[in-house]
Amino acid sequence: MADVQQPLPQQKPRKSWFGRNWWWVLILVIVGGGLLCCAVCGGIIFSVFAGLRKSEPYQMTLKAVTSDPVVIEKLGEPISDTWAVAGEYNQQNGEGKAKFMFPVTGPNGAAQVTSEARKSGGKWTLTYIEVVFGDQQKHTIELAPTQGEGGLQDAPRWTPPGEVGSEAMPAENP
Repeated sequence: MADVQQPLPQQKPRKSWFGRNWWWVLILVIVGGGLLCCAVCGGIIFSVFAGLRKSEPYQMTLKAVTSDPVVIEKLGEPISDTWAVAGEYNQQNGEGKAKFMFPVTGPNGAAQVTSEARKSGGKWTLTYIEVVFGDQQKHTIELAPTQGEGGLQDAPRWTPPGEVGSEAMPAENP
């Protein structure tokens, strides 16, 4: 009986490196892209917070808060702020307005600060500072008429258009 040889099975060609590892590349691209996005967004957010914290009206507010006797009594010393600042800061042609909300802490507790400032004639002036302590007690810091470089009479407290009050100002034309 003659040996019948069976044909050898065809071997598949070996896949390339990319063909064998494409899913690892995909995972690295997705994770790397996500990390890059997070880093860019984090850098932008950090620079915004840093810009707000370095502004003149923010520094004026922090100085007024850390030197107020009622705040010192409730929070203790030293009083410090955190990196988290919310608000708005706009200035153009020697005029501007700023509004900040940020937490402060001391050895005896924490508080939330809200402040408003106006820039008139190139000079920033604080118009309002309120501190809300952990027990929800509110304290409005009395601002001296010469608080800041301008004085309260130079920059009255801003009331948004549509709000009625004794300190209401006419709406600004765009």
